Amino acid sequence: MSPACRSVAVHGFGCLGELADGTPCGAESGMRETEAAAVRWVLVHLREHPHGRGFVHRCRRWWLPADPGPG
Repeated sequence: MSPACRSVAVHGFGCLGELADGTPCGAESGMRETEAAAVRWVLVHLREHPHGRGFVHRCRRWWLPADPGPG
């Protein structure tokens, strides 16, 4: 985890895996109050969908607006 994420209010993960037909999974945990809650989502997702092998971590400080992301 990035040092910038250590003091944030919310965390989330997104699946970078592909489905059996080759399309991106795109599942998102949604923003959770703790990193542990977000990690639990990853573990459940892996159990239910073994295609998920890579995940992106997102974090946001409560006082900053959501990052719209690239492009």
